[in-house]
Amino acid sequence: MRFILGDLTEAFGAGSFDIVVSNPPYVSPAEYESLDPTVKDYEPGLALVSGEDGLSHIKRIIRDSSRILRKAAGAWSRRDTRNQPASRHFTKRRDSGIFHRLRIFPASRG
Repeated sequence: MRFILGDLTEAFGAGSFDIVVSNPPYVSPAEYESLDPTVKDYEPGLALVSGEDGLSHIKRIIRDSSRILRKAAGAWSRRDTRNQPASRHFTKRRDSGIFHRLRIFPASRG
């Protein structure tokens, strides 16, 4: 196993991976404020909040996946399934042929 320090996918070259598995931050600041204390008091905001819409990290991972994944690769991610813009974003990318396989795992919400 090798650890690489980088900003999401920027440390990796083209075609570096067959698969991307992620558990990125996926809530908006407003959602963070309303999270159950069992989540909010356990996880730092940096690990949960992703831009104003909760999608900043997810959008970057999807955008960069077409560069870092080998052809016919797959992507797996965890996110809040109640976020409809994220659902549309993932589906659009899957349907465009960027991902051979795409699996989304729902996040439990405290």
